[in-house]
Amino acid sequence: MHCHEIITQKKHSTTPWLPGVAMLAMLGLAGCALDTSEEMDTEGFHPGEGNAEAAGSGRMTVDTPNGPQEISYEIVNGRKIAEGDIDLGAADEPSKGTDFQTKASTRIGYLWNDGLVPYHVSLSHPARTAVLQAISEMDALTDLTFIEVPIFIRDMILFVESTDPGVSSSAVGRQGGIQYVSIWPTHGKSVVLHELGHAVGLWHEQTRWDRDENVNINWGCMPWTRWHNFEMKDVVTGFTSGPYDFKSIMHYGSFAFSYNLFCPTITKKDGSTFSGSSSLSAEDIRVLNIWY
Repeated sequence: MHCHEIITQKKHSTTPWLPGVAMLAMLGLAGCALDTSEEMDTEGFHPGEGNAEAAGSGRMTVDTPNGPQEISYEIVNGRKIAEGDIDLGAADEPSKGTDFQTKASTRIGYLWNDGLVPYHVSLSHPARTAVLQAISEMDALTDLTFIEVPIFIRDMILFVESTDPGVSSSAVGRQGGIQYVSIWPTHGKSVVLHELGHAVGLWHEQTRWDRDENVNINWGCMPWTRWHNFEMKDVVTGFTSGPYDFKSIMHYGSFAFSYNLFCPTITKKDGSTFSGSSSLSAEDIRVLNIWY
């Protein structure tokens, strides 16, 4: 049985969806492992969302379907972190460029094969309930299929506890090997959904190429060291493709990286503020279902 046939059964069957290794064995999913010889380096994986002071910064080239894209990053806990919560790899790795955006956006390689996403979250993880709630929502509303496995397999997401205070984080798209999503213990479903969005290929809405037509960025409300978190991307892939989406789970709220709660960094064109979303928007769902 092929992976897509298994997933179709899961989406339309009325029988219970068996968890873990037993399900993998019974359904033949061992043969669905993604082909990759590269595994993500997990040493010191605790990127930040601007709360921790960065030890340095830099730029690297990311290959995209639209050509090379320069991305700025901060070094936080030994990792290259873009836009506050996107992990670009270990700080001591050469800046040779990363093609995760190309593959995540063009459905070649770094999208999860057949939309099948094995994952594991420890019973002792403080945010386990939030993780399961977020996975349940994304699984129910999209054509992605998340399968909890009790052991480590070739390609999977492993939810780990973040030690960067108040911060959760993820790479963008399937990385190959065991892929870590770091969740702060007190974070809820909405934060986990945001990081899952990254893990399945989505970038931040506020870095879209048409961002300035829809919002104001108040540069004076943030330290200049945080300006790079609002660099617009030239690429058109990896984002929602319809109208600018204030309700996207991938859109930061008005006070992201702000000096204080009286100085919003992002406002609508009329000057009004807004909060980050707590659920997948209709456009988030539409785009993920196009991809998967």
